[in-house]
Amino acid sequence: MEAYSVVEAYRLCKEEKCVILDVRTRSEFAEKYPDVPTVYPIFEKELKERWITLPVNVKILIFDTDGEKANRIAIFLNGLEFDVDFIVGGMKEWELKELPVLSLDEKCLQNSTCKCSCGRND
Repeated sequence: MEAYSVVEAYRLCKEEKCVILDVRTRSEFAEKYPDVPTVYPIFEKELKERWITLPVNVKILIFDTDGEKANRIAIFLNGLEFDVDFIVGGMKEWELKELPVLSLDEKCLQNSTCKCSCGRND
């Protein structure tokens, strides 16, 4: 299991070599989240029931508010044989590095096939 800086994670995601699993709260996610091709919002409290919906055969980077939970969640998912690493510093570090973010509504308006939990594609 590896720790990735937010800059490394952003580059890998833009190159579509990984996806982000955002485990922050629903309200934190709706307010802002990384502007990368694929973000899966599965909130920490839902993870034990919804992990089965995660993609296989792709590297998953765990993203949280400040990096405190990401390592623990990565250990859990690695135990389920996912290819999981974590992002150091979470959203706090992402913003410090001035990496791009979107709000839930912006992303849905830009992409008719968004993968967020907004329900647009239900």
